[in-house]
Amino acid sequence: MFIVMNPVKSPALSLSLVAALAGSAVGQITLHHEPFDDSSTSWTLDQGDVEITAALPSQIVGHPSGGAALRLYDPSLTTYSAGSTGAVSPPVNLSDADDPWLTFWMTWAHELDCGWDQSVLSIHSASTGQVLHQECLSTNDSPTRGRWSLVERELDPGWGVVRIRLSFETFDFNYPAQWIIYDELRVFDAADGTTSICAPLPRADGAAGPRLSSTGDVTSASSDLRIHGSGFVPFTFSAGFIGPATAILPAGRGLRCIAGGGTSRRLAVAPTRAAGTPVWSLDPNEPSYGWMFGPGASVFVQTYYRDGGSFNFSEALRLKVTD
Repeated sequence: MFIVMNPVKSPALSLSLVAALAGSAVGQITLHHEPFDDSSTSWTLDQGDVEITAALPSQIVGHPSGGAALRLYDPSLTTYSAGSTGAVSPPVNLSDADDPWLTFWMTWAHELDCGWDQSVLSIHSASTGQVLHQECLSTNDSPTRGRWSLVERELDPGWGVVRIRLSFETFDFNYPAQWIIYDELRVFDAADGTTSICAPLPRADGAAGPRLSSTGDVTSASSDLRIHGSGFVPFTFSAGFIGPATAILPAGRGLRCIAGGGTSRRLAVAPTRAAGTPVWSLDPNEPSYGWMFGPGASVFVQTYYRDGGSFNFSEALRLKVTD
């Protein structure tokens, strides 16, 4: 079924106005962003089985940033003490945000059941070291292993300045070469409504992949919510989809970052114009996808376009519904 998200197509809407709208898009306050792209990371890595590498295991499906990632592993399988292999962020001041959130992508080699293989997220006071939050990130075994999952956690601005620790340990002697991989970690103010969750791959002509931004309020009753594109192939068309869940799926020349499975809805076609700047309007009252815009919900938007005899994808956005 083809679901309409109406493209903005007023003849009075000039290219310069489209560019101005894109320039005034909702700008998230990013408190910390770590893409784990190279060894110059601001994070502190434990000695031993921790590395930032672009040589990812072959069973991983896709990659949310297309570059390197943080890999924690335990080739020896001789110890079991939660947190013995990990990495720690620099200080992050959560009090700079009204509604701080943490997101990152993760993938793993085997089950994560908090008994045999632990991926532990912990938040510590930067001044005292006190553990303010700690949890084991558990999930199911096959078929999810090797596939990326987006982790989202709301943080407390009252925690003040914190450090984030990601750690891994395993005690499964029956499954050697355990590892877990993290990528594209962000701490941001969700009160601003929008954040990027998946970077685009380059276009066929070598240009950087298209970006998205938003204007208007991300609420369940919004009447002015717009999605703006930039960097698209000129003089063609772009469509897209909206959904309540994420995934990483290589397709065409790019990565689809929104899960299907019957929960996503297709969006209407919009012209990319001479400047490569399509614009769409989103109506949270549209019955086909308005149910996704519940108070506090996360809604994900991405677009695709023709590219060099194939197709490609823009970056993907997370829209945080603020009421």
